[in-house]
Amino acid sequence: MKILAPVAAFFICATFYVAYDRSRPVPPLEGFSTDFKTAQAQALKEKKPLMVVFSTEWCGYCRKLERETFPDAKVRELGKKFVKVKVDGDKERAIAEQFGVSGYPTIVFFSPDGKGQPRYLPGYLPPKEFSEVLEMAIQTYGVQ
Repeated sequence: MKILAPVAAFFICATFYVAYDRSRPVPPLEGFSTDFKTAQAQALKEKKPLMVVFSTEWCGYCRKLERETFPDAKVRELGKKFVKVKVDGDKERAIAEQFGVSGYPTIVFFSPDGKGQPRYLPGYLPPKEFSEVLEMAIQTYGVQ
């Protein structure tokens, strides 16, 4: 019985935290398109790699990524080297299925021409680690 009370308290607190976190507004993502086809064409035209962020409205870690990682100054600066698009996996299910996305968030990097193997990053990363991933993608795609 002594163990049951703290466990129950934990789950009650966790439930309230999740409900609170989902109710907090998410700032608009700076520099992100919401049209996949337009973003593909823009990447080809500008010769920039394409970064596709697959998320959903109900995904807590998607909100965390949008609230904490994408607004970071270094992430924003490195992000300028990409054409960025946010795809809602629930609303754009065909696109998510086309790229085999089944968990959220998932970020997929493509070369500017869309050829070659895309690079997948499943899950949330804090700003420092995400910046490192962006730097590796910049090197991979030869961005100046």
